[in-house]
Amino acid sequence: MNFKKNNSRNSGFKRISSFCILFFTCFSLFALPGIKREIEDSSGEYVYYRDYSFERVAYVGFLFYDENTYQIRYYAPSDSEKKLPEKEISFYVTVDSESDYWNMTGEEVVSTIMPDTDDVTILNYLHDLLYEFSARRIKAGTVVSLGKNEISQDFVQFGGNVKIKFDNTVPVFNIKSIVDFENKSLFECCTTGKIYSSNDVSFNKFVGFTEQTTAKKTQKIKSKKIVKFAFNEKQEVSLDENWLQQTENSWTFGDESFLVLLELPHQYKDKNNDLCSLIRRMTESVDGMYSDFQNMVIVEEENGYKVTIDSCVIAKKNYIHSVYKFTKQDNSNVLVLSMSTYYDQYCKDKSYYDKIVKSYKTN
Repeated sequence: MNFKKNNSRNSGFKRISSFCILFFTCFSLFALPGIKREIEDSSGEYVYYRDYSFERVAYVGFLFYDENTYQIRYYAPSDSEKKLPEKEISFYVTVDSESDYWNMTGEEVVSTIMPDTDDVTILNYLHDLLYEFSARRIKAGTVVSLGKNEISQDFVQFGGNVKIKFDNTVPVFNIKSIVDFENKSLFECCTTGKIYSSNDVSFNKFVGFTEQTTAKKTQKIKSKKIVKFAFNEKQEVSLDENWLQQTENSWTFGDESFLVLLELPHQYKDKNNDLCSLIRRMTESVDGMYSDFQNMVIVEEENGYKVTIDSCVIAKKNYIHSVYKFTKQDNSNVLVLSMSTYYDQYCKDKSYYDKIVKSYKTN
């Protein structure tokens, strides 16, 4: 995407370009041992959970390298009130990909594990989760797209009877959340992502989210002459002259907002799996920018979905607000609108940006 570069702001709009690099190049797809699932993982995908079973803030992440190799990471920020230092435990495991269950064949711990401390207990707990999550994913069988699977199970590690929600938008184990029977969160997906190269350290650098703040002062954006733009004779969007066209299918509003129209080839015969796969890939975190999965909103529309999600740009201590519209037409490709705007700018005049999304039409 050749939109105007500005190091102060546009560095945040990585997701679309990263996604296109992934989508239009060859990449390997795999599944957990013993599982044949509707949407397979691609190398480099990961998921982080907020683990509420600890007395402190804690995150647990799983990274899928290939069909034989995974990385697991536990991270807890320092807690001055409880006088607890920052803690991190990370290790790699290899598994027998030909097995019909989770069969570990090797392990390498890359963190320092202090004997006779909580480190050993946490490491054992993470081992248990690997076996338990794999077994429960196998038991779940077919997972319907977009989180319509909820199974009640006994889970000792989480205190007994729980409800596990499975969702194809979540990679690796497809577990979206675990709650008790009073719907209290015990284990909840907080971000998903993908690393694109050996230099991408986003999985190992995740430390949670910074606080999201709204704009202190709202101000209406002065709308100028409206122009209708069409792409591939199938998509149309109305923009005013604040927007500068960069390519035949992309526009920018200063350094604040980026809009693109896409037509992508389908991957799956099942319509919902096709759309779910695109939602999953396009809302994943990329290097330096973490998607806030817990606050993602997915609304079903005619022949598709509207998705809104905010992502934290770590270096800028700011958020990007993204809106996607996915439309699957019979016997055709998937049509996509994507608009990403810095959150402080979006908050100044939400109705202005919402009106643009509403103007979007497909033929």
